Amino acid sequence: MGFIYSQRAMSPDSEQQSAVQLEAEQEVDFGRYAQTIAARWWLLVVGVVLGALIGFVVSLSDGKIYKATAQVYLGQPLAPDSAAAVTTSPTTLGLVQAFVTSEDAIEKAASSAGLKPSKLRDHVTARPLPGTSTTRQPFPAPLLSIQVTGSARTKTAAAANHLARQAVDEVGGYTTTKIDTLERQLAYIDTQLEIVKSRLNAARASQKEIVSDRSLSSTEKLVALTNLNTEITLAEQRQVTLELNRFNTTNAVSLAKDIEASRITAQAVAVRTEPTSRRTSVLVGAFIGLLLGIVAALLWDPVAARMAARTA
Repeated sequence: MGFIYSQRAMSPDSEQQSAVQLEAEQEVDFGRYAQTIAARWWLLVVGVVLGALIGFVVSLSDGKIYKATAQVYLGQPLAPDSAAAVTTSPTTLGLVQAFVTSEDAIEKAASSAGLKPSKLRDHVTARPLPGTSTTRQPFPAPLLSIQVTGSARTKTAAAANHLARQAVDEVGGYTTTKIDTLERQLAYIDTQLEIVKSRLNAARASQKEIVSDRSLSSTEKLVALTNLNTEITLAEQRQVTLELNRFNTTNAVSLAKDIEASRITAQAVAVRTEPTSRRTSVLVGAFIGLLLGIVAALLWDPVAARMAARTA
């Protein structure tokens, strides 16, 4: 008999009946929930009204938030007398990103802008600006965007600009030293050119004096003029070499200042950000209030019954 009973329990008709019963129970549950919510409809209304009011108040309390963004060119330092890069753009970008958001940089920027570090901390973002590329993967350019947000317009821009200057100083040490060295070299070349020019002028003046001096014999004039010609030839060769060095050094200084050196390409200007729409705040608050009203309507009877049981 047990075997026959198990066959009837697993028959298709029994499974179909179970499914029908389950659907009926679910319909009964949903219907009961709907009736419960309908009976407590005023909770939904209260939730919608309160939520809309809270959303409206929140939209009114939104303060003015400003955003200031500075753009920095980190430079492309080259090795001395070479076109090889000293470091790569991704490495430089990573180092500067970590530096700009460091506690030391934030404290210095906050002090310079007249802010508390807590007002600046967690309000600084630094992200690289991708360069143009014909491939899907853009080539990392040595460009960095430093953004600061805050409630004080002038101080927010000042903090962003100070962080940008710190970034320039952080990566510009090598190039600054290189430019100073090249400029000293250029000054030395100019000094040597003046010395050579003076010697040439003196030698040529001596030539004229010897030629016009009638007290000297032809042989003496020949010897003296030969020596002066040799001196002038050597000086002119020295002059040509110095001028070529000056031309190369001038190009190197221009390259270091325009390409290798880091600089701020765009000063930060504080711009007010658009606050959340008041209509959006009210709608979101009303929707949340509706959901809370539904939950309150469903829990009203169980909670009331439990409180009544405790009281009894």
